[in-house]
Amino acid sequence: MYVNKLPWIGHGSRLAPLLTVDQTIHWADPLHRMESFKPIPAVAHLHGGEVPSGDDGGPNAWFTADGRRGPGYSTHGPTAANEAVYRYPNAQQSCTLWFHDHALGVTRLNVYAGLAAFYLVRDRYDTGLPDNPLGLPADPYEIELAIQDRRFDTNGQLLFPDGSNPDYDTFVGPPPNPKAHPYWIPAYLGDVMVVNGRSWPVLKVEPRRYRFRFLNGCNNRYLSMSLTDAPNADQGNAPSAVAFWQIGTEGGLLDTPAELNTPGRPEAPRLMLSPAERADVIIDFAGLEGSSLILTNTAVRSFPSGHAPDPSLDGQIMRIDVSLPLCGRDTTYDPASCAPLRGGAGRPAPLVRLADPRTGHVAPGVPVHVRRQLMINEQDSVGCYKPPPPAEPGTILALVNNSMWTGLRAGTDTPIDGSRPDRYRQGLWLTERPRVGATEIWEMLDIAGFAHPMHIHLVQFQVLNRQDVDIASYTAAWAAEFPGGTFDGQNCDGTLGKVNYPPGTVIPGYGPPRDYLTPSGRRHRRQPRDRPPPDGTGHPAEPERGGLEGHRQHPARTGHSSDRPLGTHGAARGHRQAGREPLPVRPDRGTGLRLALPHHRPRGQRDDAPVRADALNRRGGGPATVRRLSHNLPPERGGRCASWGLSSHPRRARLACHGLTRPAARGRAHSALSHRPSTAQYEGDPPPCSCPPRGGTPNRRPGETRADPTGVRRQTLGWSTCHSTRHCRRKSSAPPRPSWPRSTGGRPAWSRGSI
Repeated sequence: MYVNKLPWIGHGSRLAPLLTVDQTIHWADPLHRMESFKPIPAVAHLHGGEVPSGDDGGPNAWFTADGRRGPGYSTHGPTAANEAVYRYPNAQQSCTLWFHDHALGVTRLNVYAGLAAFYLVRDRYDTGLPDNPLGLPADPYEIELAIQDRRFDTNGQLLFPDGSNPDYDTFVGPPPNPKAHPYWIPAYLGDVMVVNGRSWPVLKVEPRRYRFRFLNGCNNRYLSMSLTDAPNADQGNAPSAVAFWQIGTEGGLLDTPAELNTPGRPEAPRLMLSPAERADVIIDFAGLEGSSLILTNTAVRSFPSGHAPDPSLDGQIMRIDVSLPLCGRDTTYDPASCAPLRGGAGRPAPLVRLADPRTGHVAPGVPVHVRRQLMINEQDSVGCYKPPPPAEPGTILALVNNSMWTGLRAGTDTPIDGSRPDRYRQGLWLTERPRVGATEIWEMLDIAGFAHPMHIHLVQFQVLNRQDVDIASYTAAWAAEFPGGTFDGQNCDGTLGKVNYPPGTVIPGYGPPRDYLTPSGRRHRRQPRDRPPPDGTGHPAEPERGGLEGHRQHPARTGHSSDRPLGTHGAARGHRQAGREPLPVRPDRGTGLRLALPHHRPRGQRDDAPVRADALNRRGGGPATVRRLSHNLPPERGGRCASWGLSSHPRRARLACHGLTRPAARGRAHSALSHRPSTAQYEGDPPPCSCPPRGGTPNRRPGETRADPTGVRRQTLGWSTCHSTRHCRRKSSAPPRPSWPRSTGGRPAWSRGSI
């Protein structure tokens, strides 16, 4: 059960006045009268969870503390007006999920304010206990790391840019279209790196193996990470001091670990995460006693073609001190042994291969039922409009297949050709409607010039290949098919209104020029075709090294995703109080993809119910880099492929996934917020083990429920950005208390707070 108790302006909130809601964009607007951020709409969304559509926490499913509800609100059974009950089957294999607010048009603000936390799914192999069959490091040697970037004003309060102080608001400048959206900045970047709610924290570890669950919780920033010795941290490309062994993606464990950040090999692949992407990694600190290591980030700010981060500021994330004495002999799984994580006794079954990494095609014997094409494009400032300096032209809207989130043509009540009405009475028109059990190839093309993180729900998939695309020729041929007419757009004075588009001109929000389900031509690809996806080194990636839960689709390349009206995350407006200038802080003083998609039905969802997909209206950029192929379970374990991150670049990608019915699974979920097993029940007997103590929480038997008299677990919307395994605790929705770095003569002076 989720309960919204978020205070708002005039009702005790100290944080809401700091966040600006631009109400000229499509947002929840609970009062329907252009009011500021009150009351606060929110809805919890289990990111990557395989749940029924009604429990997904879609953008229209929001509800407020005073009982207002969005058109997509859903709950199980009678509840109070400010509550919603969701049922999470937790039947997918063990993996790293997270849940966050998803309210229409204010997701970026609510997540920035702290509405996000980990959600770990366990099974009988990865139990989270020290005696787990796989021998993986367990609490206290399993630690979640939620990485975010923030800005603070001179009063120590959160600062979110809105154009009120153009000189200091953001790295990317003031709002690019102030006469259209006066407060909305398409891409947010902060200069303070925050981990588990603390700025530049310190983690003390033993000289042994640790398991880290990494989450890129940033609004827009990409992360390319490695650990380097502290004296080298100020270098732009500091050498790696210790290898990362990735053992899993968002979809679950890999067949075998993949080595990243190999010391002595500057060309070695790094751990790279797009926003919302997760990685399951083992790092061995043996032999590094007394070392201080800095987790660095080298990903450019506007990925993939922006400026590099400041090596002494946002290029540093946290410090790890190998300063604790070794407590007992380390007998956990050693990834350097290359021992398999799947296949054989005491291990889950090997991955099902939908993609052949040697050829970049679907593996032999995998049937393909449907091929789809999805194109990512943006509506930018019209060419005849020049915003007032220092603003520069920029994004107005991000679209998939040039289609609005509602499925209607922009500014009209006309559905896009090929769409069908949704069955949940939200007034939405659906475009991608795959059938349960089908295997589809999705080709995704990004012509926007910036990487766009995308993820697909209910299914996992594998990357087939990436292809270069002649974007100029492709865009010209595509635009030539638009019929012209009068539709919504931007005028030359920068305002929004009706615009007369001549034939042969792209009409933003019109939908594709053809019927939505009719593929475009394929005559604008460059050679070679059907290249297997490289792993960052130019070599084909192993099948277990890629997936697309937060797939980065890069500009000028192709790729394909799954199916639901692709939504936008909006902007904000309100009244700022306190400081206007940011605090000057320092820690020390592309590629298109083909994807294989399997479609299966979560419990409680009809066979003919559409699987809905989601796109973020965030400006990012670059070629789609698919580093690891995702994985599926074999038929006897459910036959679904795993997921991972995607980015967009000018190329073409295909995805292929195979859907199979899956047997009842065992397991339990764990929220790093409350450090308790979920009360959700599983079919079959729970494994005979106890949940380890976490943060003072007593042991609990799997399946044991400790809930209120209604028999439903309550989860208050007001959780903090603290996600640490051992130190997470729930807080009120008041502004976080920053832990300020202290100067020590120019050397790193890290936060006193440790993880």
